[in-house]
Amino acid sequence: MPPAEDIYRQLSGAWRMMTGKRDGLRLLDLTLDGFWNSFFAIVVAGPAMLASWVPLAGELSGAGAGFGMRLSMLVRLAIVDVGAWVLPLVGLAAVAGYAGLRARFVHFVVASNWASAIFVWMTLPVSLLRIVAPAASD
Repeated sequence: MPPAEDIYRQLSGAWRMMTGKRDGLRLLDLTLDGFWNSFFAIVVAGPAMLASWVPLAGELSGAGAGFGMRLSMLVRLAIVDVGAWVLPLVGLAAVAGYAGLRARFVHFVVASNWASAIFVWMTLPVSLLRIVAPAASD
Protein backbone atom coordinates (compact mmCIF):
# COMPACT_ATOMS: atom_id res chain seq x y z
CA MET A 1 0.00 0.00 0.00
CA PRO A 2 1.47 3.34 -0.98
CA PRO A 3 1.68 6.02 1.72
CA ALA A 4 -1.11 8.60 1.91
CA GLU A 5 1.23 11.34 0.66
CA ASP A 6 1.96 9.33 -2.50
CA ILE A 7 -1.73 8.68 -3.09
CA TYR A 8 -2.47 12.39 -2.71
CA ARG A 9 0.36 13.30 -5.10
CA GLN A 10 -0.84 10.77 -7.70
CA LEU A 11 -4.43 11.99 -7.48
CA SER A 12 -3.25 15.61 -7.70
CA GLY A 13 -1.18 14.77 -10.75
CA ALA A 14 -4.09 13.04 -12.46
CA TRP A 15 -6.39 15.95 -11.62
CA ARG A 16 -3.92 18.50 -12.96
CA MET A 17 -3.64 16.54 -16.19
CA MET A 18 -7.43 16.30 -16.44
CA THR A 19 -7.66 20.07 -16.11
CA GLY A 20 -5.11 20.63 -18.88
CA LYS A 21 -2.02 21.30 -16.78
CA ARG A 22 1.01 19.50 -18.19
CA ASP A 23 2.92 19.57 -14.92
CA GLY A 24 0.53 16.93 -13.60
CA LEU A 25 2.56 14.26 -15.35
CA ARG A 26 5.57 15.16 -13.19
CA LEU A 27 3.56 14.35 -10.06
CA LEU A 28 2.88 10.78 -11.22
CA ASP A 29 5.23 7.95 -10.28
CA LEU A 30 6.13 6.47 -13.67
CA THR A 31 8.53 3.85 -12.33
CA LEU A 32 7.78 0.13 -12.31
CA ASP A 33 6.72 0.42 -8.65
CA GLY A 34 4.54 3.39 -9.56
CA PHE A 35 2.93 1.32 -12.31
CA TRP A 36 1.94 -1.45 -9.89
CA ASN A 37 1.03 1.02 -7.13
CA SER A 38 -1.35 2.77 -9.53
CA PHE A 39 -3.63 -0.25 -9.30
CA PHE A 40 -4.16 0.74 -5.67
CA ALA A 41 -6.44 3.38 -7.20
CA ILE A 42 -9.03 0.59 -7.36
CA VAL A 43 -8.89 0.38 -3.56
CA VAL A 44 -9.06 4.19 -3.32
CA ALA A 45 -12.17 4.14 -5.50
CA GLY A 46 -13.63 1.17 -3.61
CA PRO A 47 -15.90 3.03 -1.17
CA ALA A 48 -17.45 5.11 -3.95
CA MET A 49 -17.88 2.02 -6.13
CA LEU A 50 -19.50 0.21 -3.20
CA ALA A 51 -21.99 3.05 -2.88
CA SER A 52 -23.01 2.47 -6.50
CA TRP A 53 -23.21 -1.31 -6.14
CA VAL A 54 -25.52 -1.32 -3.10
CA PRO A 55 -28.64 0.16 -4.73
CA LEU A 56 -27.99 -1.65 -8.00
CA ALA A 57 -27.61 -4.99 -6.23
CA GLY A 58 -30.95 -4.37 -4.53
CA GLU A 59 -32.64 -3.53 -7.82
CA LEU A 60 -31.18 -6.48 -9.71
CA SER A 61 -31.89 -8.95 -6.89
CA GLY A 62 -35.54 -8.03 -6.63
CA ALA A 63 -37.68 -6.83 -3.77
CA GLY A 64 -38.06 -10.22 -2.10
CA ALA A 65 -34.40 -11.18 -2.21
CA GLY A 66 -32.63 -12.00 1.01
CA PHE A 67 -29.29 -10.77 2.26
CA GLY A 68 -27.39 -13.65 0.68
CA MET A 69 -28.79 -12.97 -2.77
CA ARG A 70 -28.06 -9.25 -2.51
CA LEU A 71 -24.53 -9.94 -1.28
CA SER A 72 -23.99 -12.35 -4.16
CA MET A 73 -25.16 -9.71 -6.61
CA LEU A 74 -22.90 -7.12 -4.96
CA VAL A 75 -19.88 -9.42 -5.35
CA ARG A 76 -20.75 -10.00 -9.01
CA LEU A 77 -21.01 -6.25 -9.60
CA ALA A 78 -17.61 -5.79 -7.95
CA ILE A 79 -16.07 -8.43 -10.21
CA VAL A 80 -17.57 -6.78 -13.29
CA ASP A 81 -16.33 -3.31 -12.29
CA VAL A 82 -12.81 -4.48 -11.46
CA GLY A 83 -12.76 -6.44 -14.72
CA ALA A 84 -13.93 -3.39 -16.64
CA TRP A 85 -11.08 -1.45 -15.04
CA VAL A 86 -8.28 -3.98 -15.59
CA LEU A 87 -9.14 -5.97 -18.72
CA PRO A 88 -8.92 -3.03 -21.17
CA LEU A 89 -5.43 -2.34 -19.81
CA VAL A 90 -4.50 -5.99 -20.36
CA GLY A 91 -5.78 -5.69 -23.93
CA LEU A 92 -3.82 -2.50 -24.46
CA ALA A 93 -0.70 -4.20 -23.10
CA ALA A 94 -1.15 -6.93 -25.69
CA VAL A 95 -1.26 -4.49 -28.61
CA ALA A 96 0.92 -1.66 -27.27
CA GLY A 97 3.97 -2.80 -29.21
CA TYR A 98 2.06 -3.06 -32.48
CA ALA A 99 0.36 0.30 -31.95
CA GLY A 100 3.61 2.11 -31.17
CA LEU A 101 2.56 2.79 -27.57
CA ARG A 102 5.14 0.69 -25.77
CA ALA A 103 7.22 3.71 -24.65
CA ARG A 104 4.16 5.46 -23.18
CA PHE A 105 2.27 2.43 -21.88
CA VAL A 106 3.29 2.94 -18.24
CA HIS A 107 2.40 6.63 -18.48
CA PHE A 108 -1.03 5.79 -19.82
CA VAL A 109 -1.79 3.11 -17.22
CA VAL A 110 -0.63 5.20 -14.25
CA ALA A 111 -2.55 8.27 -15.41
CA SER A 112 -5.71 6.37 -16.32
CA ASN A 113 -5.79 4.38 -13.07
CA TRP A 114 -5.59 7.48 -10.89
CA ALA A 115 -7.95 9.44 -13.15
CA SER A 116 -10.45 6.58 -12.98
CA ALA A 117 -10.44 6.81 -9.19
CA ILE A 118 -11.28 10.51 -9.48
CA PHE A 119 -14.10 9.79 -11.94
CA VAL A 120 -15.57 7.16 -9.63
CA TRP A 121 -15.59 9.60 -6.71
CA MET A 122 -17.28 12.19 -8.94
CA THR A 123 -20.22 9.78 -9.33
CA LEU A 124 -20.66 9.40 -5.56
CA PRO A 125 -23.40 12.05 -5.15
CA VAL A 126 -25.62 10.23 -7.65
CA SER A 127 -24.99 6.90 -5.91
CA LEU A 128 -25.83 8.38 -2.52
CA LEU A 129 -29.05 9.82 -3.91
CA ARG A 130 -30.00 6.38 -5.19
CA ILE A 131 -29.42 4.98 -1.69
CA VAL A 132 -31.39 7.60 0.26
CA ALA A 133 -34.11 8.21 -2.34
CA PRO A 134 -34.44 5.06 -4.47
CA ALA A 135 -37.87 6.04 -5.83
CA ALA A 136 -36.43 9.27 -7.26
CA SER A 137 -34.23 7.28 -9.66
CA ASP A 138 -37.25 5.77 -11.46
